[in-house]
Amino acid sequence: MADVWKSVRAENIVQHSSGTYYLQAKVGGKKIRRSLKTKDLRIAKIKRDAALAPLRAALPGSADAIKSLGDALAVVEAREVGKAHLKPRTREYYVELFRILRETLPLDRAATSFTSDDAERWWRDTTKSRSATQSNNLLRLLRHTCGVIVKSGLRFDDPTERLKRMRVKKTAVESLPSSTMVDQLVAEIRSQRKAHSEAQARLVEFLAWSGCRIGEARQVMWSDVGADWLTVHGGEEGTKGNETRMVPINARLRAVIEAMRVPGASGRLFHLKSPREALKGACRRLGIPHMRVHDLRHLFATVAIERGVDIPTLAKWLGHKDGGVLAMKTYGHLRDEHSLAAAKLMGGP
Repeated sequence: MADVWKSVRAENIVQHSSGTYYLQAKVGGKKIRRSLKTKDLRIAKIKRDAALAPLRAALPGSADAIKSLGDALAVVEAREVGKAHLKPRTREYYVELFRILRETLPLDRAATSFTSDDAERWWRDTTKSRSATQSNNLLRLLRHTCGVIVKSGLRFDDPTERLKRMRVKKTAVESLPSSTMVDQLVAEIRSQRKAHSEAQARLVEFLAWSGCRIGEARQVMWSDVGADWLTVHGGEEGTKGNETRMVPINARLRAVIEAMRVPGASGRLFHLKSPREALKGACRRLGIPHMRVHDLRHLFATVAIERGVDIPTLAKWLGHKDGGVLAMKTYGHLRDEHSLAAAKLMGGP
């Protein structure tokens, strides 16, 4: 038996001799063991939390045991994190949101005594230190929590009713650096000559010339690199929408890939989580506005349009399934500007 199951340094997780991780826990006095269907311990931890939350919430008496704000939050966490359709990275994001809520809310406060003033103080503190998107998601979950309290019959008012969502600023794609500036950023990252500088520089280049999301790029395998096409599927974590797409390998992308290739190359192209800090530092040293990692995807789309790629084709490369509606909404003005510039080249009669 000892040869079949191996203990790991993670609570309620054991590893089968096949390498697959399993959930092993006692819930309501009953021992359970079920496959987490992954050989990645990080993902196994996320799936463990997602599996345990609804099991514990379903215990007899849990539904009517709401007395504190923390009790109500636990019900919402079990429901949200336990959704079966969530992808691992989305589930991980929810786990982080609930961690923040547990650290910033008075969980031991009676469900009936969390006031509108308490909610407003929490909201002011939250919006000071967090992005608009993350703040709004935290507010949404707190409102769900208050909704659970109202539904339980303990109170009839929602203390978050007066709180207003933060306005999320859209990325101004027209203000993104040029492809030449990206080359300067890459050179600046390389110039630091730190342990991972070269790998960070290559990942920035790859993102800028493939249009991949960072999660997709991390999952690209050498077996996904063809003679003319790059297969993007995201591996176990999946692409957005869980669908595979093909991206043609342009000259700049091919140069990045070939610079990384070694005889017998296999496995993943990249082993970094993100070049975020390297990109941030390079922007600061060059004196240009902050550039997010996701902006490299916008840059790819912008350059494609400037070089004549039509919106429906670009949408396929980006993995959009709406026929180009989102791409038109985001980049349509650039296409129109490019068209006007091209028209001026036509000259007079």
